[in-house]
Amino acid sequence: MTDLLCSFQYKSHSIEDTAALAASVARYVRMGDCVALEGDLGTGKTAFSRGFIQAFFPQPIEVLS
Repeated sequence: MTDLLCSFQYKSHSIEDTAALAASVARYVRMGDCVALEGDLGTGKTAFSRGFIQAFFPQPIEVLS
């Protein structure tokens, strides 16, 4: 098993941009991995989470804020 700690910042210009980034990240995450999001209110954490979950899971899942 390889443990990898990765941190980066990204400036998104739209909800669609954030969802696309999340889908890209989801391709590298495996079940059991941990992804932590940090940011002030309204910075796109929920938009990222929705995009990530929709890309990661094959079945549609509603993501509440």
